[in-house]
Amino acid sequence: MEIKNYNPSDVTITVASRAFGTFAVTGLGEDNIECSADNDFAEAVTGFQGDVVINESAKRNGTIKVSVQATSPQLKVLKRMADVTDIFSVWVVNKATNEKTGGSKAFMKKPADNKVGEKLADREFEIQVLDYTDR
Repeated sequence: MEIKNYNPSDVTITVASRAFGTFAVTGLGEDNIECSADNDFAEAVTGFQGDVVINESAKRNGTIKVSVQATSPQLKVLKRMADVTDIFSVWVVNKATNEKTGGSKAFMKKPADNKVGEKLADREFEIQVLDYTDR
């Protein structure tokens, strides 16, 4: 039986932008990093005689949701990136599972919500990835 350890500190998010440089996102919030394809990459259609056609989709969009603490050193630059349509690369790497998710053509969908109250809330950013891949 094989036993492996998982440590969330082994997960990194790297952003590379011409306008804003290359940096790792630190000061991550409580929520999980969520990476998902926006569309099915293929769909099977079965005819009335049982013949099957697999329709492949050229749509390879995906979304990465990441929350950062309001004290994150990268919060200001992420907010500035959300104000413009800067195309950048983004990669979420999990060293424990050897997974790499993201793409080289991405942009911020919208600025993060700014929630203030009794506690200082995290800021969640949605990144639209146009060439989404999960390796």
